[in-house]
Amino acid sequence: MLVLAIICLWTIYDVLMHPIEIDGTAYKRQFSTANLFAILSVSICIATYFFARRQFKYLSIATVFLGFLGILSFTSTTYTFVFIIPFQPLSAGIALMYLGLNYRLVKSRLEGPEENEADKVPDETQIAKFRTKYMHKTVIELQELIEDKRFVKEAKIAAQKLLNERI
Repeated sequence: MLVLAIICLWTIYDVLMHPIEIDGTAYKRQFSTANLFAILSVSICIATYFFARRQFKYLSIATVFLGFLGILSFTSTTYTFVFIIPFQPLSAGIALMYLGLNYRLVKSRLEGPEENEADKVPDETQIAKFRTKYMHKTVIELQELIEDKRFVKEAKIAAQKLLNERI
């Protein structure tokens, strides 16, 4: 999304600062509707990243997909290629870059989980490491850790054992 934000900022600069010259006459450039919606979409994605992070991924994918189809235009000059359907190469490149950077995540999502997380036997050495790490946490912090879904099973077990010792 940072790449798209930089491209949108460049588009704003380009449209405002560089007029079009035709036959020696300079004409003021204007934003297209696709430019304005692209800038709005990227701005919403950036705000979502800070205020509603769970929806950020979905809005980012939608933004790149709409750019790919040509509904959003991130640059002041739009390049469209037709290969079965018309698409914008910039958005296609960004989509490929996203897939490349998140290859393992995308692959694991497409293949599905190898084994159920609940069926997995907890690792005792990991539990011992988490116990040492969480030893100085307060009772309230341990309870929050147990309820938080972001932590792995071993961390929650270690926190629960520490909590049971203190109560």
